[in-house]
Amino acid sequence: MTDADVPVTLHVTSGYIADALALKEIWEALDGPNWTSKVQWSFNGDVDLWLSQPNILIDGESGRIAYLSFENTGARGAMPAAIGKLTALRRLSLGTHVYDPGQSAGNGSGKSASERLCELAETDIDAFRRSFTETFVQNGDPLSLFSEELQLSFKLSNIPMKEPAGELRELAKSFEEAHYSNYITSLPEEINQLKKLQMLYIASSPFETLPDDLSGLESLTDLEIYNCPHLTTMPAGIATLPKLISLTFACNENVSAQAMHDGLVRLNNGPSAEKLQLLLIPVQKLRTVPNLNNMKRLSSLNIMDCGVEAFEAAFDEGRPFAQFNARNNRLSELPLNDKGYFIGIDSETETIDFSHNEFTEFPDIFSASEYTFRVKTIDFSFNKMQSLIRKIDTQLTQATSGNIAKTISFSADYGLSRALTVRAFYDIQINEPLISSASYPTSTSNYGN
Repeated sequence: MTDADVPVTLHVTSGYIADALALKEIWEALDGPNWTSKVQWSFNGDVDLWLSQPNILIDGESGRIAYLSFENTGARGAMPAAIGKLTALRRLSLGTHVYDPGQSAGNGSGKSASERLCELAETDIDAFRRSFTETFVQNGDPLSLFSEELQLSFKLSNIPMKEPAGELRELAKSFEEAHYSNYITSLPEEINQLKKLQMLYIASSPFETLPDDLSGLESLTDLEIYNCPHLTTMPAGIATLPKLISLTFACNENVSAQAMHDGLVRLNNGPSAEKLQLLLIPVQKLRTVPNLNNMKRLSSLNIMDCGVEAFEAAFDEGRPFAQFNARNNRLSELPLNDKGYFIGIDSETETIDFSHNEFTEFPDIFSASEYTFRVKTIDFSFNKMQSLIRKIDTQLTQATSGNIAKTISFSADYGLSRALTVRAFYDIQINEPLISSASYPTSTSNYGN
């Protein structure tokens, strides 16, 4: 047997070697040698082993970086131009809405919540896009809206109640600088070289700016920018994305109402307007929602807890919504189009929510189509429906009738077979009259299957 040393040449032009060299360049530019975080990268071995790092997933066919996350790292500063060399990158994460500083190093499976969320994007894109809403908007239990006495009786009766994840605004404020997911402040113009990038997440960090032109990101369909307190505007580059389908821009507390309005106007006039389907902007300052009718495919809009006082225009009734959440704002009236409608609904509509606003009467705003009765929930609870009399001589406005109604309804379907489905439902309405002499507080419940 003869031993021999056989030289092996690794070409820089090889895709995975180029990725490895770019990764080290990025690591050095983001203060990598001084990271003291749970996630650490090492470049002490051979260059062909440099891609075997935490927070990195490799494409099985090309051997190149397909997913790169800086969450729970000590990455600090402006992202260098070298990020543009990772041309096979499909998902880039600078933090996500599920980031938890106490758990993001992974659970028993060795994967963080963010990693599992990003894997979900590969297997079930619809479930991935529902994640934000299901985490923060639909996280409560309908039973939690009852009085403390009734909730106690539920517990004594062993009726389980889902624990909410918490109020979105309070969760965002709970992040201190020491608990940021990373400390990256910006992305360079070279990000436009990532022609295969499909998803970009930026969350819980001191991020400040995006390039004004992102038109080179020709495959980007999903963008999330959440809880970045150093942002002061809705970045203009968002409106230049050519194929955006889902945008979450939430809890960026230092973006002014005017800056938010201007950003939405740019988005409505941008190349993605006719492609955008989900627009989630809860807990953003916004007084007036601009005309969004260029967004022909928009099916889900969330402006919860924004302080919205008005809409500039009604929506095209020919473009029905699946979900429309305007909860917890300052709305007292809604504009109508030339046919007398504010919004279109059909058999696919799930939720129309105007609860916790300032309506004094139930508005006649819906298209009276054959599908209207199939809508699961139309919620105008916690408003102030009333009749007023104005006494000119005394300058006194007095309620002569009216009622504050609180309504909770839920149902469950169980398929016994392909041909037979059983449905159980429970509804309760609590009425509190504004005038005590007019009627008594009442509650009405209905249940069955």
